[in-house]
Amino acid sequence: MRNTSVNGGATRSSMTTGVPRLLAAAPIISISDELGRHVEDLRRLAPASDATTALTLYRDKLTQAIQKARHLELFVTAEQAAIVLGKSVSMITYLCRTGALAAKKVGGTWHIDRVDLERMRAIDQEEKRAG
Repeated sequence: MRNTSVNGGATRSSMTTGVPRLLAAAPIISISDELGRHVEDLRRLAPASDATTALTLYRDKLTQAIQKARHLELFVTAEQAAIVLGKSVSMITYLCRTGALAAKKVGGTWHIDRVDLERMRAIDQEEKRAG
């Protein structure tokens, strides 16, 4: 994700929060559906086997993970990122402007990629351990 400034009000803002979440979850949901079909086939063929039990447990765990992921925001605000990284909001906006942190500006608000934020947090933690 690159830094981009988007002017355009509520329709753009709603697109950036809803659509990416759906697009990110689509492959996981597809895998979950396919796994469900395999579980049903296996239950029909070998209802009491260990493989059926193991696959059923895996499917149930994947379903729980998908439900949790649906509630996870893919983007965070500069204020939220500042809390996570233990930095000031102005430092976070500087990192966004310079491209050190993957983000885009929608209206006047920075939307920071949660995955990139976690990457930066891991780097900061490693530097603290080493330093």
